[in-house]
Amino acid sequence: MDTVQTKFDPLVNGFKFVNHFEFPDLFKINLPFVRAIPIATNEIVYGLCGGMCFTALDYLYAGKPVPATTNVDDINYSLFINLWKRQIDSLGKDALQKIFSFMILDDADSTKKVVLEEIPKVRRLVDQGQPAVLVLIRVKGLVDPTHNHQVVVTGYAYNPDTDELTLNLYEPNHPGMAPTLNVTGLKTTVSAKITQSTGEGLRGFFVIDYSSKPPA
Repeated sequence: MDTVQTKFDPLVNGFKFVNHFEFPDLFKINLPFVRAIPIATNEIVYGLCGGMCFTALDYLYAGKPVPATTNVDDINYSLFINLWKRQIDSLGKDALQKIFSFMILDDADSTKKVVLEEIPKVRRLVDQGQPAVLVLIRVKGLVDPTHNHQVVVTGYAYNPDTDELTLNLYEPNHPGMAPTLNVTGLKTTVSAKITQSTGEGLRGFFVIDYSSKPPA
């Protein structure tokens, strides 16, 4: 069993609030990969998963604890603006183009691409002690790309006997938890399967570039 863990502990270094931001309807800013869901006549819900992943890593590399806030409504303005800016950063360098390229693949080709190209990148980063930020591809075809998601891989375990790779996650939608991505059938790729322990649908994933910035 090959097991590698970075310094990122989801229960310590991850934010304690959930990825669920509500704003008045008049607060309208165009932001890539942010889903706006009207839930009332005067409210909109946003997800800032990429911003939360990048900012949590910023705190880790700065040697600072993340704010202890557990309720997203209680976060201060400077943190919110930082999350917003880092959301934009998380989708730079052709990430949006790659999201769409994965979305139009069929399931078998998407999984094969993950096994042959993305998993080696993840393992290489984690082996070097660096958490890896992933875009998770949940939907297929020319549909709303904001149904996809972003997470941080904090470590992994590979069992050669069962040919199963387990990726440990910081998951902004599940604060206070340490969920996993599980990939089986790596050696054959034809029978490979990707699942998430929290049950969400998953068609594939890819690594995105991260560069640290001082947290707000």
